[in-house]
Amino acid sequence: MARPLEGVRVIELAAHIAGPACGRLLSDLGAEVIKIESAKGDPWRVTGRDYCPNRYDIDLENPSFDICNTGKKSIELDLKSDFGREAAQKLLGSADVFVTNFRPAALKRLGLHYEQVCPKYPGLIYGMSLGFGEKGPEAEKKAMDVTAFWARTGFLRDMNPIEIDEPFFPPWCVGDTAVGTQMALSIVAAYVNKLKTGKGDVVKAGLMQESVYLFGHMITICQPPYGKQFPQSIYDHALDYHFKCSDDIFVMVSLVGGNEAILQLFRMLGLSEWCEDERYNTYKARKERIREIYDKVREKFREKTSAEWNRLAAEFDVALTIMPHYRDMANDEQAWANGYLEKVEYPNGNVDVVPASVFDMGCMEKKKTEQAHAIGADTDEVLASIGMKRPE
Repeated sequence: MARPLEGVRVIELAAHIAGPACGRLLSDLGAEVIKIESAKGDPWRVTGRDYCPNRYDIDLENPSFDICNTGKKSIELDLKSDFGREAAQKLLGSADVFVTNFRPAALKRLGLHYEQVCPKYPGLIYGMSLGFGEKGPEAEKKAMDVTAFWARTGFLRDMNPIEIDEPFFPPWCVGDTAVGTQMALSIVAAYVNKLKTGKGDVVKAGLMQESVYLFGHMITICQPPYGKQFPQSIYDHALDYHFKCSDDIFVMVSLVGGNEAILQLFRMLGLSEWCEDERYNTYKARKERIREIYDKVREKFREKTSAEWNRLAAEFDVALTIMPHYRDMANDEQAWANGYLEKVEYPNGNVDVVPASVFDMGCMEKKKTEQAHAIGADTDEVLASIGMKRPE
């Protein structure tokens, strides 16, 4: 079964997560993705020493690298050499898409900035992953997921409870992966437009840009005209919060849906009398007694296990989920039932659980995660495709 992007050639000059995540998604859709690396390789190849110290081998088992680099060919080039620069230019001439997350100044030094490349190859779609954006005083500032995505637009500072007046540490790679996903979507849209017009395009996605978009609701409602205040107390969150159960496992409750959603929670907790009591059955009344209500609800949740509350939530149609740890997801029945996870067997005999491809399309089967190719493993094959070979 053919994949939608079969026949599309993508050249990737990217490191860490944002650019490689985009390349992985395009590969999943069938594109031929060629990753350019130096002799040292993408620095993310060695992060497994810190991320997976018990099961890390740069050659035999490196799942933290494979997640964003499965399905790609690897070519080793020294872009500071004449040969490397010539090969890179010929590769771009053979390609439909170029993906990079190098900073603009570095790209200009290499002769690979879109202002230098696109006039030569008008049909090329140039995908650029940025940090703080291409303009402004922070354009060339070093940007990482934690700084430019999580910290820059308010999330880390405002989402901790006011009772704990210190930002919490964010998860790794989320912002980068979001940027890679946005860039892949933009590239696919640009490719559709190219099929109509024959013209290439420049598409950009960035950590700060994606943060502004994804946290846009919070950014909007916290403006003075709207009056929402953050950070908040746990009592400001009220019942739309997490609660510890009798087995010391937390559950998360969401009560979007107005007053009836809250009353349904009361019924599930065995507090049906509150639904008829004017001290508890309206938003205004609850606001005046929120500490009493919150403390009572917290007490009620301690009466049953998380599994019992999960079952009752389904019965009462309350939005509730058990809150697992990251480590628990590898055995999550719901994730396995829907194909969100898969197993990868490595040459050393170990089997690792990793996230599966996000694409679920009737026109193709999910592409399986495979071990990423070694640095330069496909150099000769790729160079031959553009009429070149490595210098003696």
